[in-house]
Amino acid sequence: MNRIIKQLIPFDYIVLSHLLILVVLQILWGYIHNTISHFLYINIILIGMIFVFIKSYNKWHKNPVIIFFRFFYPPLYVTFLYKNMNDLVHFFHYNSFDYLIDKIDRFFFLGYAPVLLLQKLVSPILTEIMHFGYMSYYFYMPVVAFSLFFFRKEEFPRYIFSIMCMYAVSFLMFAILPVQSPRFFYPEIFLPPQNGYWIKHLNDIIMDNQALCGGSLPSSHVGLAVISSIFYFRYNKTYGSISVFFTLLLCISTIYGRYHYFSDVLLGIIIGILFAYLSIRYHPEKSYRINYA
Repeated sequence: MNRIIKQLIPFDYIVLSHLLILVVLQILWGYIHNTISHFLYINIILIGMIFVFIKSYNKWHKNPVIIFFRFFYPPLYVTFLYKNMNDLVHFFHYNSFDYLIDKIDRFFFLGYAPVLLLQKLVSPILTEIMHFGYMSYYFYMPVVAFSLFFFRKEEFPRYIFSIMCMYAVSFLMFAILPVQSPRFFYPEIFLPPQNGYWIKHLNDIIMDNQALCGGSLPSSHVGLAVISSIFYFRYNKTYGSISVFFTLLLCISTIYGRYHYFSDVLLGIIIGILFAYLSIRYHPEKSYRINYA
């Protein structure tokens, strides 16, 4: 066991710790509801698989496929991690706190709700642009991760560590303070139809099948975009500037599209900056000297 622990990278600790917390919560959830979530079994199996994989890594560390999964399994795990919260969103609170977040938004904007203000600008072309900005989220992680993995290896573990911290904290906050999102909270009379084109249609399909009702605060989309922009800017200032532009567009589009409140976005920015800073400042140097290329 000591040999395995010595082989752990900081992002391994985040993934394993988060899985253990989920196991505990799902056991308690099962006890309360007199049923067992299938995610509980999957999480226990995942913990075992991660330990076995790490233990056998030294034997197969020259295999490019093994190298890929050793360092990219945390990002690949994020989608499952998100769906993992499905049963736990209302673990602590049965009701959602949209009313509270709406009040906070109105406090910042002198009594006006930013989501409703943006609905006055709705048009098919603007809707398509906004949804393009929103879908840019899906490109941040692969583009930045691969860029750092191949060209700035010393930055790659820091990047993975920071985004996994951000996701772990964000997803656990869904259970602590569930918020549905403006599209479920505001009456339809205040939300005119957002007609767009193929990008809007594609995004609707994704959101209808993947969105977690109650997982709005904070915006992990914005958190990932902020962290990615910071690391990309450290890698290349030109590419980083482009990333910052799309991050700003994402922040606006997520409110325009009624997926998040202004407060969700603001908290996403804060935790993104926080974990990027902590990772850059305190991530141990020794983990950079692993030979993974």
